[in-house]
Amino acid sequence: MYRLMFLALLLGCGSEESGFDPVDFEGGTFQMTTTGVNDSCFDGGFEVIFMPEGQPEPWGTTTELPSWANLPATYNISLQAPFDQMEVTVEAGSYDGELIMSNGLQTGIELDEDAYPGCFVDINIDATLSIIDADSVQGSATLTTSSFDEDTCAAVLSDPCDMELDLSAVRL
Repeated sequence: MYRLMFLALLLGCGSEESGFDPVDFEGGTFQMTTTGVNDSCFDGGFEVIFMPEGQPEPWGTTTELPSWANLPATYNISLQAPFDQMEVTVEAGSYDGELIMSNGLQTGIELDEDAYPGCFVDINIDATLSIIDADSVQGSATLTTSSFDEDTCAAVLSDPCDMELDLSAVRL
């Protein structure tokens, strides 16, 4: 939370200095990259899914982001395996340049079929993204994970639990 507040303060100052007004943001196709993982489900065990080499990991798909002028917008986005396509709603946040992506739901996802075959979970995905400039955004996504099957899943710290992904994206 503090990271996002600090980022918001930086963006408020940075956008004036750069001459870019976030309300002029045009939608388009972006390459998302996971730059950090905070796993409070398996005490770090899921980090290998989102950053297998321990380094920033570009997603295997692209993501469409709407123009600021077209908010709110509800549409489908594609996610890399093990996730499927999902419908999200993107709205303006509490300051110019903040994009709130919500209502993403994935059910029956097998997160790690090699280590835990048959371990299916449900995940609600929400993200907060900040427009940095005309061609880049950054922020975080919270994956609230629940419905762990005790017979096939590793023991979790709590059910539901959260995984937080730090994200960056650049226009393609």
